[in-house]
Amino acid sequence: MQISGVVVLYNPDHTITNNIKSYLPYLGKLYVVDNSDVKNAKLVSEVKTMENVEYIDNQGNRGIAKALNVAAQRGLDSQAQWLLTMDQDSRFETGAVEKMLSYLESTDVSDIGIVTPLHVIPNKIYNEKEEDSPRQVLTVSTSGNMLNLQVYRNLGPFLEELFIDAVDHEYCLRLNSKGYRVICLPAVKLFHHLGQLKRESILGVKTTVTHHNYIRRYYITRNRLFVASLYQHRYPKWHRRAVVSLWRDIIKIMFAEQDKLRKLRSVLRGIIDYKREIFGKFDDK
Repeated sequence: MQISGVVVLYNPDHTITNNIKSYLPYLGKLYVVDNSDVKNAKLVSEVKTMENVEYIDNQGNRGIAKALNVAAQRGLDSQAQWLLTMDQDSRFETGAVEKMLSYLESTDVSDIGIVTPLHVIPNKIYNEKEEDSPRQVLTVSTSGNMLNLQVYRNLGPFLEELFIDAVDHEYCLRLNSKGYRVICLPAVKLFHHLGQLKRESILGVKTTVTHHNYIRRYYITRNRLFVASLYQHRYPKWHRRAVVSLWRDIIKIMFAEQDKLRKLRSVLRGIIDYKREIFGKFDDK
């Protein structure tokens, strides 16, 4: 079983190297795709010295979808069967990758598009009674996933017009709609940072707030609405959850976040651009 990997960089700090070391030994090749507009020369030099690592300068921020597609094609060209997709701020629990590989080797994976770990996110509340047995899910986030490259070849690439946000959810919904499965392994733990998560009280109710910046608010709004509309007939519950999540985010911005006006303007612009079918990179003008 040949496994390649990709980690997408965007203005990373020094912790990226320790994160890489938590999964690099299990990969035949790791593609480090750098989306940073300004490169960290010292970090790039350090990454290039790592064994079985190929550094790819993506010539500025061209989006997560483009970076994933570049790495997936490199993996296919090298005859890899799986591509481990990682965020720069994620690392595996000790022994977690072995569990994932064991599952892949002992299971019929012909109809599995993605195998994903349980994302352990700071300040997020989990169900302690959750079982460790594998289960099928509808959508997952990108980081920590084993992407079946043969299925990727059949299904087509990640949608680059989305740039960032909801790229993973669209791909998962597309997988499910074509009869492929997305499998979560709760016994496999991935430590992942998501925005600046904090527990906040809104009108006396405790809730988790991400504190994403205004640019991310634009992408989240625009792409969430696009993906929801694209699959609303096939997955109406997902569509409803997406719309409800949008309104929840607006309330959280109003009552618990900083930079409220600029974020709300970005949400509005995301809605307008979705309706006008304007995609690609956010133009901050």
